[in-house]
Amino acid sequence: GTKESKGHDNEGKEEKDIKYSKKTKDEKESPTKDDCKDKEQVQKMYVCRKLQQIMTGVFIVILHNVDYFPKMKMVHYISTTAVILRVLHAARYLSPVYNRIYLKLFGGLMYPSEIDGEVPDAFFFLWGAAAVVGAFPAGIAQIALLDMSIGNAVSTLGSQLLPSRELFSGKTLSGSISCFVSCATVGVIYLTLKGVCVDNIQLTGGFY
Repeated sequence: GTKESKGHDNEGKEEKDIKYSKKTKDEKESPTKDDCKDKEQVQKMYVCRKLQQIMTGVFIVILHNVDYFPKMKMVHYISTTAVILRVLHAARYLSPVYNRIYLKLFGGLMYPSEIDGEVPDAFFFLWGAAAVVGAFPAGIAQIALLDMSIGNAVSTLGSQLLPSRELFSGKTLSGSISCFVSCATVGVIYLTLKGVCVDNIQLTGGFY
């Protein structure tokens, strides 16, 4: 009687273990509310980050059109902003209180790797903008800035909203097409608003 009862107990335990493991497996395979919430937060972060990138590029172009901000003054202001951004980011390691405040203000726009200490992409974006403004004539520099900010943002959002096969190094077909279309559109609109005829653009000397 004792052996039989132990046998029944073991069988019942095995059945419970099988049911529990099956339930655990099903829970892992099916997305939970937390998983969906995390995915929504990541997508929201991508959208906010790219909108901020577009606004930064457009703002630089607007300032570049103001007579008060000639070429070298623009280079100085942009590069100084990049240095300040880098210092503010590095100062996180000096004070836990400051780090919490920093993450509360900017954490929603940061990749996990940047939260862990990696240099933000905005730092490199600003240095790239300063180099473009300093190296090229105003017209070419402004189109390049708009393409760099809008084209990159649209390509990222395009690859997120319209998933497609990867071409190389994480670049997708939908993202590449989105980037090409947005950059071409930005260039046409810019030249139209400026009243610049495409036939009059000299590739060797740029325009104005």
